Amino acid sequence: MKTYSGVIKLGCIVFVAPLLIWTFTLKETFHLYKEKNKMRKENQAFTSHASQKQARPIQISPSKPILSNGKFLQIFADSLSGLEIEITDYTPELIDSEGESKLYLGKLVLSGRYVELVRMISIIEKSQLPIKIVSLGFDYDRKKRKPSSFITMNLLVEQIEY
Repeated sequence: MKTYSGVIKLGCIVFVAPLLIWTFTLKETFHLYKEKNKMRKENQAFTSHASQKQARPIQISPSKPILSNGKFLQIFADSLSGLEIEITDYTPELIDSEGESKLYLGKLVLSGRYVELVRMISIIEKSQLPIKIVSLGFDYDRKKRKPSSFITMNLLVEQIEY
């Protein structure tokens, strides 16, 4: 056996070691490399196809004014009647204008119970109106010894009117 030990070691180095290295380390790396190249090709094909589709001009449909004229409150008036929510303040404000487009910000302050206010947010989000909720905050009077169950919600919504 001693006479063949050099040949056995050489065989292990030449055949067994590369096989073990491939199996335990390089096989998965090579597989991931092939997947990455495949995904890159698919992504390039998709982006070239998408860029060809977007070559058409985008049609902008005019939006109806909701924040500037107070229709925002009228739309949700019947939703408010079912909830124990009180409108404390509403202020529409023109933030920016460029050409025919105008950006309005509506500051709405509501007071009520937390769960009712969250339901109101859900109603606003599900309404599919051309408005975006920009900011939302809850407040309560920290000076009172016994905290009230009614809190205030400050809601900022924006709309672009063309």
